[in-house]
Amino acid sequence: MTWFFVTPLVIALAVTFIFKNCANEAAYLAGTIVTISLIISLFLAPWQIKALLLIFVILASRKLLQSIHPVDDEEKKINLTYRGANYEAFPPSVEVCDGEITGKYRGQIWRTPKLKNTTVVTAGMKYRGAPVKSEQAIVPAVEKDMNLE
Repeated sequence: MTWFFVTPLVIALAVTFIFKNCANEAAYLAGTIVTISLIISLFLAPWQIKALLLIFVILASRKLLQSIHPVDDEEKKINLTYRGANYEAFPPSVEVCDGEITGKYRGQIWRTPKLKNTTVVTAGMKYRGAPVKSEQAIVPAVEKDMNLE
């Protein structure tokens, strides 16, 4: 097996190492030298190395093609993290309700039971000996005087 292909390959690696952080005309010239050296080394390489390179390229392209294909909805589960705990996002399920929906509160269905008429027991309250009704609002005397003026 001839090793003549190693010479242009070493030249390409050396030029890449020297000019990897340059952004001037010399870097463009170095890029051209690297490209030509890689093509020459590919032509001079024996068939065994070309076969290994071909297998490597096929495997790499197969992995790249698998990552491009879209994932089905069943396979796609979004993992959410909140304060270190992992959660899975599930699609919202549809609720079937057999009663009347009164409304929604924070995304949840809110139902109210039928209201029952209850008798309100008023407690007799006394303030400094005078009876006070609980429904009346107690207004300070200062506000009463302001309303009269």
